[in-house]
Amino acid sequence: MSQLPIHGQRRARVLVFVCVLGVIAGALAGSIIPIRMSPVSGLALGGLGGLAAGILWYRIMIGKLARRGRRLWFVGMVWGVVAGLKATAILHGGALLLELVHASSGPHRELGLLAIYNVVLPIGLILGVGAGAVVGLVCTWVCRILVRPPQPGHLGADT
Repeated sequence: MSQLPIHGQRRARVLVFVCVLGVIAGALAGSIIPIRMSPVSGLALGGLGGLAAGILWYRIMIGKLARRGRRLWFVGMVWGVVAGLKATAILHGGALLLELVHASSGPHRELGLLAIYNVVLPIGLILGVGAGAVVGLVCTWVCRILVRPPQPGHLGADT
């Protein structure tokens, strides 16, 4: 199995694609989290978690993308799941912290925290695993195309 190093523009394309996809997926997930203080907080937390997940996936997978075979798809999906768990932990942990800091005192505060901790977090983790697997496979597929060595004489060839 031959492996070509991935340099320059191709590495940058992979990083940009993975991070943009992570931010979009995270922001979409964060947009459905009901945070009382601001609906924009869910978008921001989700986008931040998605960015962190994209960077994690990139750092681990960039050296593996030049390889071929079925194992690459499995590894990309597994690291997508890990990245999805990281993103959902950032999103839901941040939502819990925001509720702790900004929620009013009284019985409704405890109900809100219990709802996040007992209902929203487990559902978010399950969705994070599924979304991470799908996004990991999509990233593996697209990034394999982005790192493919250009044909000689092709306009997009790195020099």
